[in-house]
Amino acid sequence: MDYRDVLIIFYMNSVKGNYVYAELVELLGLTYAQVTDRVDELIEQEYLTIIESMTIDVGQKGIDILAEKRFLDISIFDIYDEREIYVEKISNRLEVNDIYIPKNFDKKFSGY
Repeated sequence: MDYRDVLIIFYMNSVKGNYVYAELVELLGLTYAQVTDRVDELIEQEYLTIIESMTIDVGQKGIDILAEKRFLDISIFDIYDEREIYVEKISNRLEVNDIYIPKNFDKKFSGY
């Protein structure tokens, strides 16, 4: 099983039905279509299940995988501190008036 599949199962177990595919896209570095394809495959393989409220939940096979990897008793949000991520995103953001100079620009551009 691919580590991304384990992360999807781990994420779904952590959020308990309050999932957002955009978070999975950001977490896994995949496109939206790739995430939906992987989730669909996990449902077909019964690692994830669709429950009565038409939301996705972790199936017994998924729980077994999480127990095997020792991810069953922790949440994906325990791994990182949300404040650190928020501060990091703010500090890396360019202001509207900032000048962006690409890496190695002076070596590749010889003038007009």
